[in-house]
Amino acid sequence: MGKLKIESIEKKLKLRKLAKAVYAVLGQTSKIKAELVFASAEEIHSLNNTTRGVDKVTDVLSYPSLDGIKGQILLPENHIIEMDGRYIFIGSIVLCEEKIKEQALEYGNTEEQERTYLIIHGLLHLFGYDHMAEDDKKEMRTKEKEILALLEDKKKKKDKDLAPVIESETEEVKDEEEIKESVKPEETEKTPLEKMIEAKEENSKRKKGVKAEEKND
Repeated sequence: MGKLKIESIEKKLKLRKLAKAVYAVLGQTSKIKAELVFASAEEIHSLNNTTRGVDKVTDVLSYPSLDGIKGQILLPENHIIEMDGRYIFIGSIVLCEEKIKEQALEYGNTEEQERTYLIIHGLLHLFGYDHMAEDDKKEMRTKEKEILALLEDKKKKKDKDLAPVIESETEEVKDEEEIKESVKPEETEKTPLEKMIEAKEENSKRKKGVKAEEKND
């Protein structure tokens, strides 16, 4: 039976559900492995500058071991060189905890929510997704939202299963207005991580706008 395994040696994180959600959304069937590494702001700054030519601290870096695999179902026989035991090794993700804390405060999330999003983002890069072109960015954002939605559904199901069943023998009859209120369709509320994605996109657009104004000046 296939699965996605995320190895995090430096920090003991609960990543099984996240890995299952990514695996399911991408429709994979083989045993796949990714590595998760943590770096200081100074270390990730140096990596970013050395490997990408970008002289600044960043939140996440991805180093895929496979090229051109977006949308493909990975099979061991097609990736013999990248096999690590019974697993296809797809690459490494580097996270900066200092940026995670900073961005969690900026976007009003918990550190766990910010870390979850960045791991999903990094994994999608390892699976060949990118956001350089607008169409590619939309495709990647769609996958991120699908994964987050699946994680949220599983969380809701778990909460529902754990919730105690309370039955009241004497239930007061609701008046007409209460009944009308109870049958109103529920509004679909965005999850904190979906809100975070939108905030990040708005922030990115704002920064682009500032740069465009500076060029015009």
